[in-house]
Amino acid sequence: MPEGIRLLLGEHDRECDAPAEFPPQSSPESTRAQWFLAHAQWTVGALAEGERRVEHVLVRFRTLRDAWGMAASLTTRACFALARGDLEGLRGNAEEARAHFAELGDLWGRLKTADLLGRLAEINGDYDLAAQLHREGLRITQALELWPEMSTKLSGLGRIALLTQRCEEADDLHMRALRIAAEQGNQPAEQFAALGLALSARRQGRLAAAEEWLRPWLAWNRRRGDGPGLALVLAELGFIAEQRGDADRALAHHRDGLRAAATTKDPRSVALALE
Repeated sequence: MPEGIRLLLGEHDRECDAPAEFPPQSSPESTRAQWFLAHAQWTVGALAEGERRVEHVLVRFRTLRDAWGMAASLTTRACFALARGDLEGLRGNAEEARAHFAELGDLWGRLKTADLLGRLAEINGDYDLAAQLHREGLRITQALELWPEMSTKLSGLGRIALLTQRCEEADDLHMRALRIAAEQGNQPAEQFAALGLALSARRQGRLAAAEEWLRPWLAWNRRRGDGPGLALVLAELGFIAEQRGDADRALAHHRDGLRAAATTKDPRSVALALE
């Protein structure tokens, strides 16, 4: 895990290394710190450890009858389900969390669950619902002035525009998202926007531009050991090589992508590499 987070949590970090080490008397504050760490581990790709941690945290929140903590943990659980390609787990956890956040009147929770359910709708090809949920999220980011989240929402709408063959609109949305993410120093959001621009460029036959958008994120994902991000970048580089008629390079990229995808346990990532 990042050293800064480890130092921030101090002794609390050891509580979730194994179930027996997560003490039942943990304070509400300590439990929320553990949830924050689990959510951060999803963000940086530490999936196995983060998922174990959030399971312990959810049990503790239920014992404490902490409604917000339960909803937040279910949201993080849905994030891990998304990373593994467990779509039923994604739906069930996100919908339960969304109901809790609605009862609490928590806009941050509505934002997070709208994002997750929007991604699920996109995966299932329900682009109208996906766009509706992304627009809901965008309104909430504006209300809460969560500018880093705004970048992700704009990219989400950009993906829907791209999937419905509105490339010019997609490029505009992704470029706006890229500028906001760069201003905020939010590299995951910056990558999300840049990959959207790469996807659009390749589909329009602008292969050099697509490769230029992808290359920096290849090295970035390798440094972080981020399997899902690496698998997608390698798949796109493989498709670019294929479109250029370079079968050997395409095969090499897709084999590398398959190895990265296998670490994620996400069947969609594995299927993309095999394709």
